[in-house]
Amino acid sequence: MERVSTRPRHRWSLLGFVLTLSLLLGACSVVVEPDRGTSGDVRFDEVITQFAPTRGTGSDYFVGEDVYFRFRANRDGYLTLVSIDPDRRANVLVRNAFVRGGETYTVPNRNGAVTFTLTPPRGQQEVRAIYTSQPTDASVVYRRNERFNSYDEIIVSDIQTSQSSVRDVVRTFFFIR
Repeated sequence: MERVSTRPRHRWSLLGFVLTLSLLLGACSVVVEPDRGTSGDVRFDEVITQFAPTRGTGSDYFVGEDVYFRFRANRDGYLTLVSIDPDRRANVLVRNAFVRGGETYTVPNRNGAVTFTLTPPRGQQEVRAIYTSQPTDASVVYRRNERFNSYDEIIVSDIQTSQSSVRDVVRTFFFIR
């Protein structure tokens, strides 16, 4: 009497599929685009070429630690950094700092008097780098209200008041533990 196997025969076909898929994907390139963090009817230029915490996007920090960012743009202009904490409150960290195109900056400067020391609330901290060719209006307040439903709308308003012909916004994030 011959035994009949009740086990499915898809184990070999699954292995063949995985091998074929790995060969196909091995020939592909994955390109990660910067997260240009706003919406609306504003044109953005790809000026910011680097923006992330020094430990990398998505990294972990602890309350009491200092956080630094690397920033680079491909042309001269002005940098504003806005953080949005886990409770969705915004804080302007840097406003209208002049940057030279092609230079990489650590923000804040490690030798300077300013530090970004982390405090609660714990969770995901989002930071947006806003580049403009002209200074933005320092009187613009980053607070959601009846006029602005989102931080995207506030950023777009801030950029539009600057009369900048060149502008860009990139977002990064890290976690406060």
